[in-house]
Amino acid sequence: MTPLLPGNPACLTLITSRRRRGDLPGGTASLRPDQLPADDARDMFVVAAERAIDEPSAVEELVELCGRLPLAIAIIARVYTEHPSWTVADLIAETRDSVLRLFAEQNSVAAAFDVSVRYLPAARRRFLTLLGLHPGTSIDPYAAAALTGRDHSVSLG
Repeated sequence: MTPLLPGNPACLTLITSRRRRGDLPGGTASLRPDQLPADDARDMFVVAAERAIDEPSAVEELVELCGRLPLAIAIIARVYTEHPSWTVADLIAETRDSVLRLFAEQNSVAAAFDVSVRYLPAARRRFLTLLGLHPGTSIDPYAAAALTGRDHSVSLG
C-alpha cells in the first residue's frame, strides 16, 4: 500500500479498508465509522422492505443481527423482499441458522454477501465465482463472456 501513497507530506489521502492498516507510515489517523443508531437502522430496513413495518420488534432484532451496518441491512432487506412469503421472524431464523453471525464488520459484510449469493440463480452464482478469477479491477462484456464460455450478448438469466 505504501508505494501508492503520494510522496508529499502536505497531501491529504483518504484510505478505506475493512481491515486495520498497521503498515501505514506515521502521521496517520484511523477513523472507524459508527454503527447506525438503532432507530435509523430500523427505519432503513423498513424503507427498503415496507411490508416489515408491522413487525417492529422483529425488525429491531434483525438489524441488531446485522450489527446495525448499512450494507448488511440493505442486503438482508433485499433478501426479505425477494421472499414475499417470509415474515421477519423467518428471516431471523434463516439468519441464525446460516453463516450470518453478524458480530463484527468484517463478518457481517462477508455473511451478508454469503446469503445474497446463496439466493442467486446457479448460472449467476457460477459467473460470480468465475469473476473472482479475473485479475483486474474491471471487466468488459467480452472478457466476461470469455470467462463463461458464452456469447457476450447472452444473458445469464
